[in-house]
Amino acid sequence: MATRMNNAINKLKLSHFRQLIIISETGSIRKASEVLAISQPALSRNVRSAEEILQVKLINRGPRGVELTEQGKVIVKYGKTIEFNIRFAEEQLNELDGFQEGQINLGLGPFEGFSVGNLAINCLLDKRPKTHIVIEENEYEVLANKLIKGEIDLILGPSELDGPTPSGLVTEKLSETELVPVVRQDHPLADMQTVTLETLSKHDWILPPSQGRVNYQFNKKFIQKGLMPPKGPIRMAPQELCINFLKQRDLISLLPRNRIDSNSDSMTLKILDLTDESFSLPMQLTTRELGGLPPACRDLVFEIKLICKTLKKNEVNNFTS
Repeated sequence: MATRMNNAINKLKLSHFRQLIIISETGSIRKASEVLAISQPALSRNVRSAEEILQVKLINRGPRGVELTEQGKVIVKYGKTIEFNIRFAEEQLNELDGFQEGQINLGLGPFEGFSVGNLAINCLLDKRPKTHIVIEENEYEVLANKLIKGEIDLILGPSELDGPTPSGLVTEKLSETELVPVVRQDHPLADMQTVTLETLSKHDWILPPSQGRVNYQFNKKFIQKGLMPPKGPIRMAPQELCINFLKQRDLISLLPRNRIDSNSDSMTLKILDLTDESFSLPMQLTTRELGGLPPACRDLVFEIKLICKTLKKNEVNNFTS
């Protein structure tokens, strides 16, 4: 049986994989045919051709559209792996011909963009200005699933809250992101030399996203001190809109320290000196276990590691000085 299937799978064309991938993403023969720019009858014939080659059913048609069979899901899974490896090979060949372009699909944690992601990307673009970078900010579970499927190339920042790294992925800890409570200069707490968790629990916050690792750690710190976690009118990731809210209202938010230290916002915002607790996140790099990275991704990884090393060195120097 294994020999029969091995011989059959070798007869599939790249177009079979591509078409099944698009069908899985659209859930419709009609929509998939539009994306692929071929007729519906032609697409249906190609699917039947793949099914005849493998001697298995790959899709089921129903009133709600098209669904993949378990066999179809296997073909799509490995089809995506084939596609990103072809892309990697093309970029490697272009690199050998002297064309430093390439594409990077980067998964980024919502707290890592400020501290390392933006610095690394700026350094990369200085050296490779024609590189095309697509960034998706999300939590670990979402990004890890996309990395396994080949929809992104690497992840910077997020990590699993509990349990091991998912099978097929490799994680390397590079440093840590220090998170600090931040308020505007006119906030009632801004004049205090130091604050405690108890003090912070009595004020309104811009709270971290409810499903993320920061929210889990955030609530845990207060509960361990016998305190109720703070409340607030807004829950969001620490993006520019969050900074704008902080500048306009008496709210507190957790932000990466070097987001404030290295920015003009330090003139309008203040880091509160928290004496009885600290918040930090592991800065990690996650890639697929099998296969390499294309040149642009490798260069970005180099910049990320260099920046993390520099930040760690600066932290040691600040601590000892």
